[in-house]
Amino acid sequence: MPWLDMGRSIARRWWQRHPLHAAGQLAHPLLQGYAGRHPAKLVASAAVAGSVLALIRPWRLLSGTALLALLLRTSDVADMITTLAMSRSEPEPPPRKEMP
Repeated sequence: MPWLDMGRSIARRWWQRHPLHAAGQLAHPLLQGYAGRHPAKLVASAAVAGSVLALIRPWRLLSGTALLALLLRTSDVADMITTLAMSRSEPEPPPRKEMP
């Protein structure tokens, strides 16, 4: 399925450019060490954080348009469109040289 592969590629490129991805990359070594020493505390902290988010529902404070703008602002939309256009076109053969 070429559309599925292209969608995955676009989503992967978007996520790699997202600021939360960079924050996760920075936090990964810290969390990995902490998880090795205190796995139960890490799971309990994640459960508490998830419960708090579910209770206060901060996403309801923003409109759908604002959420969409936040998502698209962090990505390179023009690059995604170019990638989409390039994946749909077939590569051109190299130009032929004429013999004298």
